[in-house]
Amino acid sequence: MMTFRKYLAFGLVGLITGGTTSVLAAGGEAAGLPQLDITTWPNQLFWLVVTFGIGYIIMSRMITPRIGNVLEQRGRTIQDDLNRAKEAEAEAQTMKAEFEASLDDARTKAADAAQKAMSEAKAKAEESEAELSAKLAKKRVCFFSLFPLIYPIE
Repeated sequence: MMTFRKYLAFGLVGLITGGTTSVLAAGGEAAGLPQLDITTWPNQLFWLVVTFGIGYIIMSRMITPRIGNVLEQRGRTIQDDLNRAKEAEAEAQTMKAEFEASLDDARTKAADAAQKAMSEAKAKAEESEAELSAKLAKKRVCFFSLFPLIYPIE
């Protein structure tokens, strides 16, 4: 890593001094844009290759692997979240089925209890009606026995 820094420092110094010597060699007069001066093109192309090479190395060795790791981690996280969501959905479906089964069971029990209460009430009503009919018949016999000529007892 130290040699890389040395090369970078020397390259920058060479770039700066190379540019100033060409300007000074021209006698200090402005010759136009230096990037359009054909005598500086080899120097510019060299530094273009060096700069892009260094940028490529930095990108390929440091930045791209980090981006790849982040993308892989995000993919794993998303997949884990999707798996947990599927498990939660399956659990919710199971709970819903159990709830519906217990609800049907409760409805059946309620209907049975209502039917039983209805039949008990009907039986009680019939029993009460039979008792009242018997009492009424007894009172009727007593009442009609007082007036046998007007109301003959059948």
